[in-house]
Amino acid sequence: PGKAATLLGAAASVRAAIGAPRPPADEDDYLRALAQVRAALGEDAFSAAERAGRAMATEQAIADTLAAIDGIA
Repeated sequence: PGKAATLLGAAASVRAAIGAPRPPADEDDYLRALAQVRAALGEDAFSAAERAGRAMATEQAIADTLAAIDGIA
């Protein structure tokens, strides 16, 4: 869950930097994932991990995302 919160923060930061809002069709899935990760971590840990993701360099966010995907496959 910590990595998920970090990647959610990184994704938000990248989207803001490039001016690409989340597609409306993804909103329900996003909110569901956000709630699950926040519940699993608790508010303090979630906030810290999300802040870390928002502060992450774009290149690092991409590398971490690809690594997470490789870990799932």
